[in-house]
Amino acid sequence: MKILQLSYLSPWPIKDGGAIGIYNLVKAYHHCGQQVTLLFFNTKKNFVEPQKLHAELGSICNPIPVYLNTDLTVVEALKQLLLNKSYHISRFESAKFTEQLITLLTQNTYDVVHLDGAFMGPYLEVIRKYSKAKVILRTHNVEHLIWERLSKQAGFIKNNYLLHLSNQLKKYELNLWSKVDAIAAITNEDKQLMLQLGCTNKIVLLPAGIDFSNYPSSETNSTSVFFHLGSMAWQPNLEAMQWFLNNVWPSFQARYSNATLQLAGRNLEVLANTNLKGVEKIGEVANAIQFMQQSGIMVVPLQSGSGVRIKIIEAMALGKCIISSSIGAEGIPYTNGINLLIADDVETFLQQLTFCITQPQRVKEIGIQARQLALTYFDQNNSMKLFLETIHEI
Repeated sequence: MKILQLSYLSPWPIKDGGAIGIYNLVKAYHHCGQQVTLLFFNTKKNFVEPQKLHAELGSICNPIPVYLNTDLTVVEALKQLLLNKSYHISRFESAKFTEQLITLLTQNTYDVVHLDGAFMGPYLEVIRKYSKAKVILRTHNVEHLIWERLSKQAGFIKNNYLLHLSNQLKKYELNLWSKVDAIAAITNEDKQLMLQLGCTNKIVLLPAGIDFSNYPSSETNSTSVFFHLGSMAWQPNLEAMQWFLNNVWPSFQARYSNATLQLAGRNLEVLANTNLKGVEKIGEVANAIQFMQQSGIMVVPLQSGSGVRIKIIEAMALGKCIISSSIGAEGIPYTNGINLLIADDVETFLQQLTFCITQPQRVKEIGIQARQLALTYFDQNNSMKLFLETIHEI
Protein backbone atom coordinates (compact mmCIF):
# COMPACT_ATOMS: atom_id res chain seq x y z
CA MET A 1 0.00 0.00 0.00
CA LYS A 2 0.94 3.63 -0.46
CA ILE A 3 0.54 5.48 2.82
CA LEU A 4 0.65 9.22 3.47
CA GLN A 5 1.36 9.86 7.14
CA LEU A 6 0.75 13.34 8.57
CA SER A 7 2.52 14.17 11.81
CA TYR A 8 2.55 17.15 14.15
CA LEU A 9 6.23 16.64 15.00
CA SER A 10 9.42 15.22 13.58
CA PRO A 11 10.28 11.62 14.46
CA TRP A 12 13.92 12.64 14.49
CA PRO A 13 15.83 13.03 16.72
CA ILE A 14 14.36 10.17 18.74
CA LYS A 15 14.34 11.96 22.09
CA ASP A 16 10.84 12.01 23.55
CA GLY A 17 7.84 9.71 23.67
CA GLY A 18 6.02 11.39 20.79
CA ALA A 19 8.99 11.18 18.44
CA ILE A 20 9.71 7.59 19.47
CA GLY A 21 6.12 6.55 18.83
CA ILE A 22 5.97 8.18 15.39
CA TYR A 23 9.40 6.86 14.36
CA ASN A 24 8.48 3.32 15.41
CA LEU A 25 5.23 3.48 13.43
CA VAL A 26 7.00 4.62 10.26
CA LYS A 27 9.64 1.94 10.74
CA ALA A 28 6.99 -0.74 11.30
CA TYR A 29 5.09 0.30 8.16
CA HIS A 30 8.36 0.00 6.24
CA HIS A 31 9.18 -3.36 7.86
CA CYS A 32 5.81 -4.69 6.69
CA GLY A 33 6.49 -3.63 3.08
CA GLN A 34 4.44 -0.42 2.94
CA GLN A 35 5.53 2.65 0.96
CA VAL A 36 5.34 5.64 3.29
CA THR A 37 5.49 9.37 2.62
CA LEU A 38 5.81 11.29 5.87
CA LEU A 39 4.63 14.91 5.83
CA PHE A 40 5.43 16.53 9.16
CA PHE A 41 6.13 19.74 11.02
CA ASN A 42 9.73 20.69 11.63
CA THR A 43 9.01 23.02 14.54
CA LYS A 44 10.97 26.01 15.76
CA LYS A 45 11.35 24.41 19.20
CA ASN A 46 12.89 21.19 17.85
CA PHE A 47 14.19 22.29 14.46
CA VAL A 48 16.43 19.87 12.55
CA GLU A 49 18.15 20.68 9.25
CA PRO A 50 16.15 19.09 6.39
CA GLN A 51 19.29 17.42 5.01
CA LYS A 52 19.80 15.68 8.36
CA LEU A 53 16.17 14.54 8.42
CA HIS A 54 16.48 13.04 4.94
CA ALA A 55 19.72 11.29 5.89
CA GLU A 56 18.19 9.72 9.02
CA LEU A 57 14.69 8.93 7.72
CA GLY A 58 15.21 8.40 4.00
CA SER A 59 15.80 4.65 4.31
CA ILE A 60 12.31 4.00 5.80
CA CYS A 61 10.14 6.71 4.22
CA ASN A 62 9.97 9.77 2.00
CA PRO A 63 10.29 12.53 4.62
CA ILE A 64 8.87 15.97 3.81
CA PRO A 65 9.37 18.53 6.62
CA VAL A 66 7.41 21.80 6.78
CA TYR A 67 8.64 24.51 9.12
CA LEU A 68 6.22 25.77 11.79
CA ASN A 69 6.56 27.94 14.87
CA THR A 70 4.33 26.39 17.55
CA ASP A 71 5.45 28.65 20.39
CA LEU A 72 2.66 29.58 22.77
CA THR A 73 1.72 33.28 22.87
CA VAL A 74 -0.70 35.10 25.16
CA VAL A 75 -2.11 37.15 22.28
CA GLU A 76 -2.94 34.10 20.19
CA ALA A 77 -4.36 32.26 23.20
CA LEU A 78 -6.69 35.17 23.94
CA LYS A 79 -7.68 35.40 20.28
CA GLN A 80 -8.69 31.72 20.16
CA LEU A 81 -10.45 32.10 23.50
CA LEU A 82 -12.61 34.92 22.06
CA LEU A 83 -13.28 32.88 18.92
CA ASN A 84 -14.15 29.88 21.11
CA LYS A 85 -11.69 27.73 19.18
CA SER A 86 -9.18 25.23 20.52
CA TYR A 87 -5.79 26.91 20.78
CA HIS A 88 -4.13 23.49 20.87
CA ILE A 89 -5.52 22.68 17.43
CA SER A 90 -5.12 26.12 15.84
CA ARG A 91 -1.37 26.10 16.57
CA PHE A 92 -1.00 23.40 13.90
CA GLU A 93 -2.93 25.14 11.13
CA SER A 94 -0.47 26.07 8.37
CA ALA A 95 -0.97 27.39 4.84
CA LYS A 96 2.40 25.95 3.76
CA PHE A 97 1.49 22.53 5.12
CA THR A 98 -1.87 22.69 3.31
CA GLU A 99 -0.15 23.64 0.07
CA GLN A 100 2.32 20.77 0.33
CA LEU A 101 -0.49 18.35 1.21
CA ILE A 102 -2.54 19.35 -1.85
CA THR A 103 0.54 18.86 -4.05
CA LEU A 104 1.08 15.35 -2.71
CA LEU A 105 -2.58 14.37 -3.02
CA THR A 106 -2.91 15.64 -6.60
CA GLN A 107 0.33 14.08 -7.81
CA ASN A 108 -0.06 10.70 -6.08
CA THR A 109 -2.72 8.10 -5.36
CA TYR A 110 -2.62 6.92 -1.75
CA ASP A 111 -4.44 3.96 -0.25
CA VAL A 112 -4.34 5.32 3.30
CA VAL A 113 -3.82 8.71 4.89
CA HIS A 114 -2.63 8.26 8.46
CA LEU A 115 -3.25 11.17 10.86
CA ASP A 116 -0.96 11.25 13.89
CA GLY A 117 -3.36 12.55 16.50
CA ALA A 118 -6.06 15.20 16.73
CA PHE A 119 -3.61 18.00 15.85
CA MET A 120 -3.74 16.79 12.24
CA GLY A 121 -7.52 17.06 12.17
CA PRO A 122 -7.60 20.49 10.44
CA TYR A 123 -6.37 18.80 7.24
CA LEU A 124 -9.16 16.25 6.96
CA GLU A 125 -11.30 18.47 4.73
CA VAL A 126 -8.41 18.92 2.28
CA ILE A 127 -7.78 15.17 2.23
CA ARG A 128 -11.43 14.43 1.46
CA LYS A 129 -11.44 17.02 -1.33
CA TYR A 130 -8.34 15.74 -3.14
CA SER A 131 -8.20 12.03 -2.29
CA LYS A 132 -10.32 8.90 -2.02
CA ALA A 133 -7.90 7.28 0.42
CA LYS A 134 -9.07 5.77 3.68
CA VAL A 135 -8.33 8.15 6.54
CA ILE A 136 -7.10 6.51 9.75
CA LEU A 137 -6.75 8.59 12.92
CA ARG A 138 -4.06 7.31 15.29
CA THR A 139 -4.87 8.63 18.76
CA HIS A 140 -1.63 8.82 20.72
CA ASN A 141 -3.76 10.22 23.56
CA VAL A 142 -7.30 11.27 24.26
CA GLU A 143 -6.05 14.85 24.23
CA HIS A 144 -8.82 16.55 26.18
CA LEU A 145 -8.41 14.07 29.06
CA ILE A 146 -4.86 15.35 29.70
CA TRP A 147 -6.08 18.89 30.25
CA GLU A 148 -9.11 17.77 32.22
CA ARG A 149 -6.82 15.95 34.64
CA LEU A 150 -4.40 18.88 34.78
CA SER A 151 -7.25 21.23 35.68
CA LYS A 152 -8.01 19.17 38.81
CA GLN A 153 -4.49 19.85 40.13
CA ALA A 154 -4.62 23.62 39.52
CA GLY A 155 -5.85 26.64 41.49
CA PHE A 156 -9.25 28.22 40.89
CA ILE A 157 -8.39 30.60 38.02
CA LYS A 158 -6.04 28.19 36.26
CA ASN A 159 -8.49 25.36 36.86
CA ASN A 160 -11.24 27.21 35.00
CA TYR A 161 -9.00 28.06 32.07
CA LEU A 162 -7.63 24.52 31.73
CA LEU A 163 -11.14 23.11 32.00
CA HIS A 164 -12.20 25.48 29.22
CA LEU A 165 -9.32 24.23 27.05
CA SER A 166 -10.31 20.66 27.85
CA ASN A 167 -13.94 21.24 26.85
CA GLN A 168 -12.90 22.84 23.56
CA LEU A 169 -10.62 19.91 22.78
CA LYS A 170 -13.31 17.43 23.76
CA LYS A 171 -15.82 18.99 21.38
CA TYR A 172 -13.22 19.01 18.60
CA GLU A 173 -12.14 15.40 19.19
CA LEU A 174 -15.68 14.03 19.30
CA ASN A 175 -16.40 15.68 15.96
CA LEU A 176 -13.16 14.43 14.40
CA TRP A 177 -13.75 10.85 15.58
CA SER A 178 -17.01 10.77 13.64
CA LYS A 179 -15.49 11.98 10.36
CA VAL A 180 -12.53 9.63 9.79
CA ASP A 181 -12.87 6.11 8.37
CA ALA A 182 -11.46 4.42 11.45
CA ILE A 183 -9.61 5.15 14.67
CA ALA A 184 -6.46 3.38 15.84
CA ALA A 185 -6.39 3.68 19.64
CA ILE A 186 -3.12 3.30 21.48
CA THR A 187 -4.64 1.61 24.57
CA ASN A 188 -7.79 -0.29 25.44
CA GLU A 189 -8.46 2.33 28.14
CA ASP A 190 -8.60 5.03 25.47
CA LYS A 191 -10.84 2.85 23.29
CA GLN A 192 -13.30 2.27 26.13
CA LEU A 193 -13.33 5.99 26.97
CA MET A 194 -14.14 6.87 23.34
CA LEU A 195 -17.02 4.40 23.38
CA GLN A 196 -18.31 5.85 26.66
CA LEU A 197 -18.20 9.32 25.11
CA GLY A 198 -20.46 8.13 22.32
CA CYS A 199 -18.02 7.33 19.52
CA THR A 200 -19.75 5.03 17.03
CA ASN A 201 -16.89 4.78 14.54
CA LYS A 202 -14.74 1.69 14.11
CA ILE A 203 -11.97 1.61 16.74
CA VAL A 204 -9.07 -0.79 16.46
CA LEU A 205 -6.07 -1.17 18.74
CA LEU A 206 -2.58 -0.26 17.58
CA PRO A 207 -0.50 -0.35 20.77
CA ALA A 208 2.64 1.71 21.15
CA GLY A 209 5.50 -0.60 20.35
CA ILE A 210 9.22 -0.82 19.83
CA ASP A 211 11.76 -2.78 17.82
CA PHE A 212 13.24 -5.11 20.42
CA SER A 213 16.45 -5.61 18.48
CA ASN A 214 17.46 -2.17 19.81
CA TYR A 215 16.83 -3.06 23.46
CA PRO A 216 19.22 -5.62 24.95
CA SER A 217 18.31 -6.89 28.40
CA SER A 218 20.22 -5.13 31.17
CA GLU A 219 19.92 -5.60 34.91
CA THR A 220 19.33 -2.70 37.28
CA ASN A 221 22.83 -1.57 38.20
CA SER A 222 22.03 -0.06 41.59
CA THR A 223 18.90 -0.07 43.73
CA SER A 224 20.01 3.17 45.38
CA VAL A 225 19.96 5.08 42.07
CA PHE A 226 16.57 6.28 40.80
CA PHE A 227 15.90 8.24 37.64
CA HIS A 228 13.26 10.12 35.69
CA LEU A 229 13.62 10.60 31.94
CA GLY A 230 11.33 13.09 30.25
CA SER A 231 10.95 16.62 28.96
CA MET A 232 9.63 19.24 31.38
CA ALA A 233 8.17 21.01 28.34
CA TRP A 234 5.30 18.51 28.63
CA GLN A 235 3.04 19.81 31.38
CA PRO A 236 2.15 16.41 32.93
CA ASN A 237 5.88 15.62 33.38
CA LEU A 238 6.53 19.00 35.00
CA GLU A 239 3.55 18.67 37.31
CA ALA A 240 4.54 15.12 38.31
CA MET A 241 8.19 15.75 39.06
CA GLN A 242 7.48 18.98 40.95
CA TRP A 243 5.07 17.04 43.17
CA PHE A 244 7.62 14.25 43.67
CA LEU A 245 10.44 16.67 44.58
CA ASN A 246 8.21 18.63 46.94
CA ASN A 247 6.49 15.77 48.72
CA VAL A 248 8.35 12.47 48.36
CA TRP A 249 12.07 12.74 47.74
CA PRO A 250 13.15 14.82 50.81
CA SER A 251 11.62 12.33 53.27
CA PHE A 252 13.08 9.31 51.48
CA GLN A 253 16.56 10.81 51.09
CA ALA A 254 16.63 11.81 54.75
CA ARG A 255 16.19 8.15 55.65
CA TYR A 256 18.50 6.75 52.95
CA SER A 257 21.28 9.29 52.50
CA ASN A 258 23.02 7.16 49.85
CA ALA A 259 19.99 7.37 47.54
CA THR A 260 20.36 9.37 44.31
CA LEU A 261 17.71 10.76 41.94
CA GLN A 262 18.91 11.47 38.41
CA LEU A 263 16.79 13.88 36.34
CA ALA A 264 17.32 13.57 32.59
CA GLY A 265 15.56 15.40 29.77
CA ARG A 266 14.96 18.84 28.34
CA ASN A 267 13.83 22.01 30.13
CA LEU A 268 14.88 20.92 33.62
CA GLU A 269 15.50 24.58 34.48
CA VAL A 270 11.77 25.11 35.03
CA LEU A 271 11.78 22.67 37.96
CA ALA A 272 12.08 24.06 41.48
CA ASN A 273 13.81 22.23 44.36
CA THR A 274 16.36 20.50 42.14
CA ASN A 275 19.07 21.50 44.64
CA LEU A 276 17.79 18.92 47.11
CA LYS A 277 20.22 16.39 48.57
CA GLY A 278 20.80 13.43 46.29
CA VAL A 279 19.31 15.08 43.20
CA GLU A 280 21.50 15.10 40.07
CA LYS A 281 20.43 17.21 37.07
CA ILE A 282 21.70 15.28 34.06
CA GLY A 283 19.85 17.33 31.46
CA GLU A 284 19.26 16.19 27.90
CA VAL A 285 20.98 12.89 27.09
CA ALA A 286 22.42 11.97 23.70
CA ASN A 287 21.28 8.34 23.91
CA ALA A 288 18.23 7.59 26.05
CA ILE A 289 18.58 3.81 25.76
CA GLN A 290 22.20 3.91 26.90
CA PHE A 291 21.28 6.24 29.77
CA MET A 292 18.56 3.87 31.00
CA GLN A 293 20.88 0.89 30.68
CA GLN A 294 23.40 2.54 32.95
CA SER A 295 20.85 3.82 35.47
CA GLY A 296 18.89 2.24 38.26
CA ILE A 297 15.15 2.32 38.90
CA MET A 298 12.75 4.45 36.86
CA VAL A 299 10.30 6.75 38.66
CA VAL A 300 7.14 7.93 36.83
CA PRO A 301 4.81 9.83 39.23
CA LEU A 302 2.37 11.13 36.57
CA GLN A 303 -0.91 12.54 37.85
CA SER A 304 -2.34 13.48 34.46
CA GLY A 305 -1.96 12.37 30.87
CA SER A 306 -3.52 9.83 28.55
CA GLY A 307 -2.40 7.07 26.23
CA VAL A 308 0.71 5.08 27.07
CA ARG A 309 4.18 6.14 28.18
CA ILE A 310 6.61 4.85 25.59
CA LYS A 311 9.54 5.54 27.95
CA ILE A 312 8.09 3.00 30.40
CA ILE A 313 7.84 0.40 27.63
CA GLU A 314 11.45 1.10 26.65
CA ALA A 315 12.62 0.71 30.25
CA MET A 316 10.65 -2.53 30.59
CA ALA A 317 12.23 -3.83 27.39
CA LEU A 318 15.64 -3.18 28.93
CA GLY A 319 14.69 -5.18 32.02
CA LYS A 320 14.35 -2.21 34.37
CA CYS A 321 12.28 -2.07 37.54
CA ILE A 322 9.83 0.86 37.40
CA ILE A 323 7.81 2.69 40.04
CA SER A 324 4.84 4.38 38.38
CA SER A 325 1.53 5.94 39.26
CA SER A 326 -1.61 4.21 37.99
CA ILE A 327 -2.06 6.97 35.40
CA GLY A 328 1.55 6.60 34.27
CA ALA A 329 1.04 2.87 33.77
CA GLU A 330 -2.20 3.15 31.79
CA GLY A 331 -2.21 0.98 28.70
CA ILE A 332 0.18 -1.57 30.19
CA PRO A 333 -1.31 -4.91 31.37
CA TYR A 334 0.88 -4.99 34.47
CA THR A 335 0.58 -6.88 37.74
CA ASN A 336 1.60 -4.71 40.66
CA GLY A 337 4.58 -6.18 42.49
CA ILE A 338 5.35 -8.66 39.71
CA ASN A 339 6.39 -6.65 36.65
CA LEU A 340 5.76 -3.07 37.80
CA LEU A 341 5.50 -1.21 41.11
CA ILE A 342 2.49 1.12 41.51
CA ALA A 343 2.28 4.16 43.79
CA ASP A 344 -0.36 6.91 43.77
CA ASP A 345 0.33 8.88 46.94
CA VAL A 346 3.22 10.00 49.12
CA GLU A 347 3.03 7.08 51.54
CA THR A 348 2.92 4.42 48.81
CA PHE A 349 5.77 6.05 46.88
CA LEU A 350 7.89 6.01 50.03
CA GLN A 351 7.03 2.34 50.54
CA GLN A 352 7.97 1.39 46.98
CA LEU A 353 11.21 3.38 47.05
CA THR A 354 12.12 1.68 50.34
CA PHE A 355 11.26 -1.73 48.89
CA CYS A 356 13.62 -1.12 45.98
CA ILE A 357 16.57 0.04 48.06
CA THR A 358 16.21 -2.84 50.54
CA GLN A 359 15.23 -5.70 48.22
CA PRO A 360 17.80 -5.82 45.36
CA GLN A 361 17.01 -9.41 44.39
CA ARG A 362 13.29 -8.69 44.07
CA VAL A 363 14.09 -5.59 42.00
CA LYS A 364 16.08 -7.80 39.62
CA GLU A 365 13.20 -10.29 39.36
CA ILE A 366 10.67 -7.53 38.65
CA GLY A 367 12.92 -6.21 35.88
CA ILE A 368 13.08 -9.66 34.27
CA GLN A 369 9.28 -9.96 34.38
CA ALA A 370 8.93 -6.43 33.00
CA ARG A 371 10.97 -7.32 29.93
CA GLN A 372 8.89 -10.46 29.36
CA LEU A 373 5.67 -8.43 29.55
CA ALA A 374 7.02 -5.91 27.05
CA LEU A 375 8.08 -8.67 24.66
CA THR A 376 4.61 -10.19 24.84
CA TYR A 377 2.53 -7.03 24.28
CA PHE A 378 4.64 -4.31 22.69
CA ASP A 379 6.45 -5.69 19.66
CA GLN A 380 5.69 -2.98 17.07
CA ASN A 381 6.15 -5.21 14.02
CA ASN A 382 3.65 -7.82 15.26
CA SER A 383 1.12 -5.11 16.16
CA MET A 384 1.51 -3.49 12.74
CA LYS A 385 0.85 -6.77 10.90
CA LEU A 386 -2.46 -7.18 12.73
CA PHE A 387 -3.34 -3.52 12.14
CA LEU A 388 -2.71 -3.76 8.39
CA GLU A 389 -4.99 -6.79 8.18
CA THR A 390 -7.72 -4.69 9.81
CA ILE A 391 -7.18 -1.76 7.42
CA HIS A 392 -7.90 -4.02 4.44
CA GLU A 393 -11.32 -4.79 5.95
CA ILE A 394 -12.35 -1.12 6.32
